[in-house]
Amino acid sequence: MGLARAGSRQIDKLRALDAAGALTPQVHRTFEDVRKVGNRAVHEHYADSRAALTAVRDCFSLGLWLHRTLTGEREIRAFLAPEPTGDVADGALLKDLDRYRADLVAARTNLQGKTSRLHAEQEARQAAEAQLAAAAAARAELAALVAQVTALETDLSARAQHPPTVAPRRRDALVERARRASKAPLTELETREAIDEMLRAAGWVVADVADLDLVNHSGVAVRELVLASGRADYGLYVDGTLVGVIEAKREGTSLSTVEVQSDRYATGLTAEQRMNAWRTPLPLRYESTGVETWFTNALEDQPRARQVFGFHRPETVASWMVQSQADPGAPTYRAAYRAGGERAVQAVSLRRDRRAGQGESRHHVAA
Repeated sequence: MGLARAGSRQIDKLRALDAAGALTPQVHRTFEDVRKVGNRAVHEHYADSRAALTAVRDCFSLGLWLHRTLTGEREIRAFLAPEPTGDVADGALLKDLDRYRADLVAARTNLQGKTSRLHAEQEARQAAEAQLAAAAAARAELAALVAQVTALETDLSARAQHPPTVAPRRRDALVERARRASKAPLTELETREAIDEMLRAAGWVVADVADLDLVNHSGVAVRELVLASGRADYGLYVDGTLVGVIEAKREGTSLSTVEVQSDRYATGLTAEQRMNAWRTPLPLRYESTGVETWFTNALEDQPRARQVFGFHRPETVASWMVQSQADPGAPTYRAAYRAGGERAVQAVSLRRDRRAGQGESRHHVAA
């Protein structure tokens, strides 16, 4: 340290450090204790185990003091007392060893506590930073929502001043849905009753299997018709021939998911039913809730389900049968309309009438 001292002895060095203010009273006293014990051990053959243990402990303290002085380190370090060798009968020495071990445990506990506090402070700081970031993101999101609401308000104000024109058909559909929404959904029984009424309104005779009469009625809807693939809710007969099926579902059912079931029934006929069917698979397939009805015509080149207002009349189906048999390769009216419009439909109708020998067409329907 470049301090002036009166001699080269240890005591001279200690006095120089003390004069410079580098030694605290405790450190100075520890140096003195070690010096005195060392002198007694050398000159007086002093051999006290407790004094030796204390000297080792003091030397550790002085070494730690010097290390911290030179490096500036502030890490907590504890004295690790040596294990006694042989049989130690000195009770005071054992107490000193126990005390030093307790000090070691306390020091380690204190170190862990400081580490835990540091870790807790770091976690708290990270949590605070995360909360600040979340708050900033929330503010940005709120600003975006406010901008969206403002834009919507502007758009609604503009629409209120210049309301869009609604097609009559769409308006009527909205009105009908509004009326339907005010009523409770139909139950299973009410759905069947509604479908029965729709069939009768379209000219069909609705009957159970036990009351089936295919001779005296041109169009018959048979309830609970047992097929090879299951039980169809209705089977449709025209002039004694099985032509289609109806699958009934309670209101609220998505009918698009029922098409597979109708297709299975139209395909899975018994041997007797196949002999009595117009075509296999059956070409006409309906799904209905009594409020909403979907129809698939397998006679089309690209069959697809579409919504209809009700069931087709038996005489309409009969005309399709005659026209299809007269010209099997001709497209259905709907397919012709998609391809060429009204004129294409008229051309198909006239060609079918000529081949059927009927002259002028009496039926003009959209299959």
